[in-house]
Amino acid sequence: SPSPITAPGSAVTAAPPTDDQIKSILDQVDQRVRDEDLDSAHEILRKARRQYPDNAKLAFTAGRVCFWKLWWTEGIEHFRDAIRLEPAYRTDPDLNKAVLRGFLTTPDVDDRIESFMIDDLRDAIVPYLEETAKNHPNAGIRARAKSELRRLH
Repeated sequence: SPSPITAPGSAVTAAPPTDDQIKSILDQVDQRVRDEDLDSAHEILRKARRQYPDNAKLAFTAGRVCFWKLWWTEGIEHFRDAIRLEPAYRTDPDLNKAVLRGFLTTPDVDDRIESFMIDDLRDAIVPYLEETAKNHPNAGIRARAKSELRRLH
């Protein structure tokens, strides 16, 4: 069928995706991740997010893939979208662990990650920081986690 004609600058609103469509996209992403092809996983999610910008699960998964690639800025954007679309993601263990790993991976305090932890995650990240501050085998990482806890309180 012919595509609809729209005025310049207007957008065609896509129908919301079905659960099966989202599952199919996420299955493709999972397979690429298992194959250690994060670039392909990212590309699939980039296209899916353009097509379905209001799907929290796609935003969340895109954030995780970006964090695996150490792409903090883009990952934070996706995580913020996921939380905006579905506030329960704020307390999601996978999201919080990914952000904590990102924070601990950076040798110096990364303002982008730190502000996301303070502004967006707030109390949700505290138990993960407390666990790291108490039990991480690396003294430097324990100290960073303790320092960040002080900023959050």
